[in-house]
Amino acid sequence: MKITLHTILGLKDIVGQSRTEIDLPQGTTVADFLTFVTERWGDNLSARLFDPDSGAVLPYVQIMVNGQTIHYLEGIKTPLKDGDEVLILPPVSGG
Repeated sequence: MKITLHTILGLKDIVGQSRTEIDLPQGTTVADFLTFVTERWGDNLSARLFDPDSGAVLPYVQIMVNGQTIHYLEGIKTPLKDGDEVLILPPVSGG
């Protein structure tokens, strides 16, 4: 199945583009997806998504599936289906 990854800011720089289509097997969850993308793009991406001690997604990183935060779905256990779009939002600051 095809899943589209959307990234912005520093994550876009790591991935190399803001939109990337990824082929994954049926039954893939958000957790599986995150494992795949961090294996593909390495430690630079992993360090921006996961707590190095616990391995949990950093609390200030927002992950959305089809425009809805995974906190309102099944968290990282949210199943993905063909055509889904996953947006990873890094923390943004400024003033």
